[in-house]
Amino acid sequence: MRCWLSFCHVLIVPIATLLASCTFNPHPQDGVLPCSVGCPSGYVCASDDTCWGQDSWFPRRDAAPPIDTTPPSGPMVVGRGFHTATLLQTGKVLIAGGTSTPGSISDAELYDPATETFARTGSMAAARTSHTATLLQNGQVLIVGGRGNGSNYQLSSAELYDPGTGVFASTGSMATPRTSHAATLLQSGRVLIAGGDDVDSAEIYDPSSGTFASAGALDKPREGSTATLLASGKVLIAGGEYLDCDTPASEPCNLIFFGPAELYYPAAGIFTATGSLNTGRIQHTATLLANGMVLLAGGEEFTVDPETTTVISSVELYDPGTDGFAPATSLIVKRENHTATLLEDGTVLIAGGSGSTPASAELYEPDTGEFVPTGFLATLRESHTATLLPNGQVLIAGGFGETGGFGSSSSPLASAELYDPVSRTFRAPGQVDTGISDGTSDGGIDGGWAGDGASQDASSFQSDASSSDEGCWSCDPAGITCVNSGHTVQVCVSCDSPKKTKYEVDNQDFACAAADDCTSAALAVKNHCGSLLQQ
Repeated sequence: MRCWLSFCHVLIVPIATLLASCTFNPHPQDGVLPCSVGCPSGYVCASDDTCWGQDSWFPRRDAAPPIDTTPPSGPMVVGRGFHTATLLQTGKVLIAGGTSTPGSISDAELYDPATETFARTGSMAAARTSHTATLLQNGQVLIVGGRGNGSNYQLSSAELYDPGTGVFASTGSMATPRTSHAATLLQSGRVLIAGGDDVDSAEIYDPSSGTFASAGALDKPREGSTATLLASGKVLIAGGEYLDCDTPASEPCNLIFFGPAELYYPAAGIFTATGSLNTGRIQHTATLLANGMVLLAGGEEFTVDPETTTVISSVELYDPGTDGFAPATSLIVKRENHTATLLEDGTVLIAGGSGSTPASAELYEPDTGEFVPTGFLATLRESHTATLLPNGQVLIAGGFGETGGFGSSSSPLASAELYDPVSRTFRAPGQVDTGISDGTSDGGIDGGWAGDGASQDASSFQSDASSSDEGCWSCDPAGITCVNSGHTVQVCVSCDSPKKTKYEVDNQDFACAAADDCTSAALAVKNHCGSLLQQ
């Protein structure tokens, strides 16, 4: 349950006592939309120029940093969503295709981390969106399928991008046209192409011959599934959707969101059933962790009665040892069409997407199994790309942003952002990184932060006035001010590794009793003080 606290006495009152005074907020969009875009029905413009439900508490300031809902003009060459982003062996990133104005495009561009700029490269032979792009072992990029324009609903064609010449060239075509499929580079260097919109077949691309060959079939057609190469060389196919029309002609087709998953065995060239997701989902993410497990996060679920789709925050872990899925700690906010990026330290960056707080980002920490906030994107975006760069930063590029508030038509974005895992901040390419951590200054973010700290009491926070002079810390310079108590709270992240978190309350350090309980305890304090509500 979401909890917004109306006062802050964390210095003298146990956490459990504070939780008892929560006021539940039925408006997950509170404080996210600026009044300039127009408040939805049932919302009013508060004194801080953000939209809040009429029966909600009004904040002293935004629940999140101001969000720019106007599509920026750069720095990308072309605004786009549903595109692909591929890290090349040169360290540059190839951005190809996608949906722009007025439809699918063939344009491609390169991002250069050295100059933090985008530049046009050769164009694809065919305009395509919802395609796949796979880096081959020879350094070329295989572009497959997707959706074209006009009568080219699903494409069977494929292209190769050569970084040395900057040119796309046609290669063999698939036997079956497909879009919203999955593509996986196998350990052999070949590429598995599986599923698609109303497609249950699979094909293998062989770079040595430039041809596609049949690779068996999935149990059912799968659109929008994830495909994850496991350490064993097998491929986990999870989630996705299809229309079940195996009913009498008088009955409508049923939309099915997959729970059952499948494994592809490259040696045998077959798919077999494996465990089943606890929640069938689409538009989720699947990330192979350093421990060999797969993190499946968020997405959208479908219910038959009544027929509706819902954005979800649930998370599951797939264990290759047991071939089973187990529920894990949920995301802080519900989201779909987001991105998940495995960082160098083994954590996973979850960024953007559509949901209750779409501009937010969070980190999954495998050691604790918890998600923690990690700042806000500057721009609302979904269906974007996220690419881990050689320097450890993450390039967030393109996607769709809201032009007139939630539920309005979306516009393709030409903007990009860089996430720095050291300072845990987002910035525009070309901007100087100040090293200031956004930390958890977003006290209004939707989720169970207060619940995370429910088992902690005030004794978990120990005064350590001398620690501010020891080591290197990056602190949010502005901090936040508790409405009732007047206390000022800052979040600080250590410069060294492994990362440590502390909070300065009225310029006095409050460190955690143990490193592994710092996240949950500190977040509870931050949420109590950061809700910024007026009685």
